[in-house]
Amino acid sequence: MPASARSGYVYVWRYVVPAANRAAFERVYGATGAWVELLGRAGGYRATQLLAEAEHEGRYMTIDEWDSREAFELFRAEHAEAFDALDARCAELTSQEEPLGHFRVV
Repeated sequence: MPASARSGYVYVWRYVVPAANRAAFERVYGATGAWVELLGRAGGYRATQLLAEAEHEGRYMTIDEWDSREAFELFRAEHAEAFDALDARCAELTSQEEPLGHFRVV
């Protein structure tokens, strides 16, 4: 069953990435990257989609899929140090990043 047909929770971020950093950004945030590796340690994590905007090079979005908001919050509490360390290492890859929100899958 596709993720969109199941109940759940997603957390969405938007990024602007300079041309020189795009390959590294895609490796770190992509399906086999460091973020997916970290999130995959959590119960309730489903998947991450990395989307590159078709009409504006360098603009990306990530959609992290979870079983529930509670699963996401438990992950953040249990892995806060590792999350913050990876976030700090990745900060130089982007020129802008913005959380777009937490959403229920309906």
